[in-house]
Amino acid sequence: MPLQNHIREIYFTWQSLRDEPKMQYNIKFNVSNPRAMGTPTANISESGTVPRKVSVFKVSLPCTGTISAEVHVNMIITVNMVPVFNLTTLDFRRKKVCTKSNSVWAPREDLD
Repeated sequence: MPLQNHIREIYFTWQSLRDEPKMQYNIKFNVSNPRAMGTPTANISESGTVPRKVSVFKVSLPCTGTISAEVHVNMIITVNMVPVFNLTTLDFRRKKVCTKSNSVWAPREDLD
């Protein structure tokens, strides 16, 4: 089920259940239609250490307002336990509806 046009951000909860070794992560985003949606952003660093306490991070989904489209969004998180080289890749896939009027950048036309 796609995320509707009024949903502009989604939240994820995560936690490392290990004290040692620390779990390092790297996060990347892909979108199927860059004309309809800019690259998503998270309010965490692109790379770092998975927190030991339960934490929430936000991913913003910036529709451009240029065209209406259903956009496939992939959030890829690669986790590595240091010093052991044990990579795990998590691929979260969502669909997001972007409409021409649903933009974080475009001016609103109803403000005349």
